[in-house]
Amino acid sequence: MQIFLHLRSRLRCGSERGFRKKENTRKLTYIQSTFQTYASYEPEHYTIMANGKTLTEKAFLVAVCNASQYGNNAYIAPSASINDGLLDVTIIHAGNTLSTALVGVDMLTGFIERNMLIHTFRTDNIIIERERKGASHVDGEPMEMDRRLSIRCHHNGLKVFTPTVVHPFRPILTPVSAMFNDFRIAVNNLFQK
Repeated sequence: MQIFLHLRSRLRCGSERGFRKKENTRKLTYIQSTFQTYASYEPEHYTIMANGKTLTEKAFLVAVCNASQYGNNAYIAPSASINDGLLDVTIIHAGNTLSTALVGVDMLTGFIERNMLIHTFRTDNIIIERERKGASHVDGEPMEMDRRLSIRCHHNGLKVFTPTVVHPFRPILTPVSAMFNDFRIAVNNLFQK
C-alpha cells in the first residue's frame, strides 16, 4: 500500500481543481494546469522535527512517503520502500523558476535525490509545523490539514500482498521501463474494447 503526504500549499490542489473542471483530462491538460498554478506559487516556511533534530526550511514542497513514486512514473523518493518501516521525507527547497521546474525532470528520470534543491532523509515519525493550516495531499487526494502534523509509520501495521521479488531502483532504467509497461497496458486496453 502506498501512502503519500504532500504539503504543497496551493500548488497541486489548485492545479487539480483546474484539471477536474476541464473535459479533456489528458496528461497535457494536467501539465498545463500545473504550470498555470506554479507561476503564482509562493514557497512556505516549515519547521520539521525528526530523528532528534529540528529543521526550519523555506520549501516549495514537503513530501512524506513510504513508496517511491507519486504515480505516472514520477519518482519523488526513489529509495523508499513500503517494507522497511521508515518514511522517506523529500524537501524541495525554493529555487528560481527554472531550477525548481528542473526538479520535475529529475523526478521523471529518477535522479531527484541528486538535485541541489532536494534534501532527503528517513525517519519512523515526523512532526511538521507550517505557518497556517492549508491544502495537502494524502495519496493523491487533496484535503485541508492543520498547521501541525504528526506522522508515524506503523511498521507491518497493515497486512497486504506484496511482490515476492523487489527490483532495485535504477535511475533512468526504472522510470523508462515503467513508462513502457504503462504504454503496453494502454495499447492492450485500446484493442480489447
